[in-house]
Amino acid sequence: PDCALKTGFPSVRLDRAPRIGSTRHLAARAMAKLGGAHAGNPRKHPVVTVELHGYHLSVYRRIARLALEEKRVPYTCVEINPFQPPIPDSYLALHPFGRVPTLVHDGFVLFETVAITAYIDDAFPGPALRPENPRARARMRQIIAVIDNYGYWPMVRQVYVHGVRRPGMGEAPDAGELRQGLDASALVLAALEA
Repeated sequence: PDCALKTGFPSVRLDRAPRIGSTRHLAARAMAKLGGAHAGNPRKHPVVTVELHGYHLSVYRRIARLALEEKRVPYTCVEINPFQPPIPDSYLALHPFGRVPTLVHDGFVLFETVAITAYIDDAFPGPALRPENPRARARMRQIIAVIDNYGYWPMVRQVYVHGVRRPGMGEAPDAGELRQGLDASALVLAALEA
């Protein structure tokens, strides 16, 4: 829903031509320079075909989107809800574990967020997403691993779901889950601060 077409610039709707001078017009012109969907003559401007398959609430899809946005890579999102079985066979052909996200770039299929973001950094021009210094790069990997292995469950599944999402939907949070999440999150945050 929030990712019909992204370009690294303001969203561009494809259902009608943008008004000259409007933000959509400027974004379409910028896409043309990058070789995006409004590139005009395909012989002059190669079209970058990047699809990001994922669930709109997934923090992992958001991480991949941030990398694509930072590199200003035109991409489209394909919504897949891994929590609503059955997962389509067409998606399982891309990601055998049925999780999100999955990136498809000109027929090259890649899943797992760390692999996707490293590929985006290596495959596309733009600012470096990872530090050059070996120690800084190692620290970056450590932080990612700590958040992924120790922070995701308490911070997202316990604190966010029970402290924000459920109340926002009019549902009662589980106070025990919220307390467990806050306690575990404190250790994660302390490790990240060290």
